[in-house]
Amino acid sequence: MVLQNLTLLFPLESSEVNLDLIGELLLNYGALSVSFEDAEKGTDSEQPLFREPPPGAVEWDSSQVEGQVFWNSVTVKALFPSEAGVEAIMLAIGSDLELPIEPRFIVESLKDEDWVKKVQSTFKPIAFKKIYITFPWRTEPIDPAMIPVILEPGSAFGTGEHPTTRLCIRWLEEVLTERSEEKLLDYGSGSGILSIIARKLGCPEVAGVEIDQDAIEIAKKNVDTNDAADGSIQFYLPSERIPDSYYSLTVANILALPLIQLAPTIASKTASGGRLALSGVLARQAEEVSRAYAEAGFEMHQALLEGGW
Repeated sequence: MVLQNLTLLFPLESSEVNLDLIGELLLNYGALSVSFEDAEKGTDSEQPLFREPPPGAVEWDSSQVEGQVFWNSVTVKALFPSEAGVEAIMLAIGSDLELPIEPRFIVESLKDEDWVKKVQSTFKPIAFKKIYITFPWRTEPIDPAMIPVILEPGSAFGTGEHPTTRLCIRWLEEVLTERSEEKLLDYGSGSGILSIIARKLGCPEVAGVEIDQDAIEIAKKNVDTNDAADGSIQFYLPSERIPDSYYSLTVANILALPLIQLAPTIASKTASGGRLALSGVLARQAEEVSRAYAEAGFEMHQALLEGGW
């Protein structure tokens, strides 16, 4: 499919325009995707912003997010099919927004190519101390001393690329050297990556809890791909009863606000004297998360840091 890449050029100061509305209008007029970027990206004026949706939110709503949501100056980009009349669409959006001047924009044609293959090429194998994460389409030879984990990411979170996942993998490699015969609870299991790694490092039983049923299906496929479909890894929705009462090891890679909310639940499933790893927490959020789990009965220790997480 040949696509058109639209970039809006008129000044978009986030304090002066409703960026959510612009994104909604672009999608309503047929955009396949819409993205917002810091207009100062790559310069000394670039602004790092990290924001989370409120607990329980199922879709993004910037009005519910505390603090600054968008950068001071924003670039808006949208992808349209080749047959879309972008000029007419922009005139219509200018009218909808009651802009005093016609919006300025640039449209570039993107050449037709195998987008699946292009995306796949961005996934590179990742080597840890013991674990080697790779993907079905990769053909590189694997060191026989490493433990391979093959992932089909799909739409579920967890490929080993993000610092939050890498930190959890490092923790599992360390703790399962000493306690490989203990059961593990993986809360927020996503693609199943941590559950699979725990099983390959020796955990006899692993329970993954995930709020997204689609992610659970992806995780089950990844379990099959890794020859771990012997019943030792099971996945559950939060509403489902997890058979075992307590787990000696618990890992939860979610986000700070859900982690704080889940502290009593996770504490109720972690055995006395068990070990817990929490991830998905920005460095500035670590104290608040630690306090919630200390109040739930855990003895918290200094966290590992990577890339601000």
